[in-house]
Amino acid sequence: MRELGYVEGHTVETEYLFADGHFDRLPDLAANLVEHKVDLIVTTSTSAIIVAKRAAEKIPIIFAASSDPISTGVVASLAHPGGNITGLSLMAVDLSAKRLGLIHTLVPRVGQVAVLWDSSNPGMALRVRETRAAAEQSRVVFFDAGARNLDELTAMFGELAKRQPLVLVVTAEPFTAEHRSRILDFVAGHAIPAMYEDGRYVEAGGLISYGPSVRDLFNRSAQLVDKILKGANPANLPVEQPTKFESIITKPPRRSASRCRTRSSCAQTSWSNSLHEAIPLGRSAVKVGPDASHLDGRYCPSRSCSNSTRSLRPRRVSFRSRVRFRAD
Repeated sequence: MRELGYVEGHTVETEYLFADGHFDRLPDLAANLVEHKVDLIVTTSTSAIIVAKRAAEKIPIIFAASSDPISTGVVASLAHPGGNITGLSLMAVDLSAKRLGLIHTLVPRVGQVAVLWDSSNPGMALRVRETRAAAEQSRVVFFDAGARNLDELTAMFGELAKRQPLVLVVTAEPFTAEHRSRILDFVAGHAIPAMYEDGRYVEAGGLISYGPSVRDLFNRSAQLVDKILKGANPANLPVEQPTKFESIITKPPRRSASRCRTRSSCAQTSWSNSLHEAIPLGRSAVKVGPDASHLDGRYCPSRSCSNSTRSLRPRRVSFRSRVRFRAD
């Protein structure tokens, strides 16, 4: 927003409300925003978007990321969203087959894939169905590893451990984000190759992620905020789709596999090497590990490839608007 000419505290005021993954708090948060008559609401996650839409019928709403705004009833269509809402679609359903293809390239001989997700989230249900369809088309056994709370997640860990060998796909949503450390510890402890939708899992030690660039989505959300604050009608602003995608891959350790200390570290080394050899990077922005290189979307094996080479560092996206309202 600053790049668009807004100055916090002078030309725009921002209020942040967080549900911390507790969906039951969303109605009260939405009611609070309506009561204070804010000029605009920015939110993300299907549950928060639906609650905001129900509570704020006259306040413009922008969703920075929605897995499938049409099927979940958020908008009437992408071209003509209608009502008081617009935003950006994650195209997550369309990406499910791509993610499955990448992880299957990593472990081609494993004939079973599981999806770990919040089974109470309607936006994720669409994603899971698409992954199931892609698995069936590839003749891979599909297992629904949905869970709604910590007890169910713990029980699902036990079930997944019994079903090895398998590969795991972990969705990006408030529930899985809340239990990110538990999920990463389980995956590492059982040497399970996993594909994540959120790059922060890889920055925290996961193997590989693939999805839309979050930074780009929020930058474009800021542009929508700017248009609405200047008088545009959300109903006439088409829902936009991602144009930039990122694949973040764990950098293979320097030590040889024969010197790995644990089963999981040896597996991680083998999987990472397989990824760098087998995955066609194309035009996607590929970032390798916490201290590795990319160059124009292609993996650069040397740190001295060119001046365009840079190292990946953990990032936090900051976004300014009149009001930001989210569930996670």
